[in-house]
Amino acid sequence: MGISDAPTVLQSVSDNASAEEDTRVFDLSGRFLGNDLSGLAKGVYIRGGKLIMLK
Repeated sequence: MGISDAPTVLQSVSDNASAEEDTRVFDLSGRFLGNDLSGLAKGVYIRGGKLIMLK
């Protein structure tokens, strides 16, 4: 068993969890707040990996 000089190549990368399907809502501290934006105070939240601003 030795170290090979041949480089390792990644053929493709797949993401099984789609960001569009992720409805979980987090605050900016990373705390899970639920799956619904209704009832949340005005502010900035994270949903589906993107920042959401409620006015």
